Amino acid sequence: PPPPPPPPPPPFFFKPQHGIRDAQESRGLGDVYKRQETRELIWNHREVVPPTSAALSIAGGVVLFGALDESFKALNEATGEVLWETDLGDIPASFPITYQVGDTQYIAVAIGTPTINANVWIGVVDSFLGGEDNVIRNLSRNGPALKVFALK
Repeated sequence: PPPPPPPPPPPFFFKPQHGIRDAQESRGLGDVYKRQETRELIWNHREVVPPTSAALSIAGGVVLFGALDESFKALNEATGEVLWETDLGDIPASFPITYQVGDTQYIAVAIGTPTINANVWIGVVDSFLGGEDNVIRNLSRNGPALKVFALK
């Protein structure tokens, strides 16, 4: 008889055709998207600085995340290509969330109150990059705020 089918993935995994995010094998944003059947890497997105928020996958094949350089980016879930990015004015300090009011979807992320991990990374990245003119020494640090974006 043929072998039994594999068990269904846990509810937080994507559909098999979309791949999965495997927290046990992930080493940051660069290695989070893998094909479920073979676990081969489909795309790789690397930053000079580490992410400071979780990655949020939303409908339409978009992955959102914030990084230590105060950036907030939208990636194409299929290719890893940067679709959109903005400077938040301070370090993202929360997981991005999404909600809908009427016919409009919103993305919200808190900034300006970095975790102890983000503060440690500031020192590590500053030491690694060195020099007076690196991305860490030029942070805006505008203070705590809630940034909300409407999707069109």
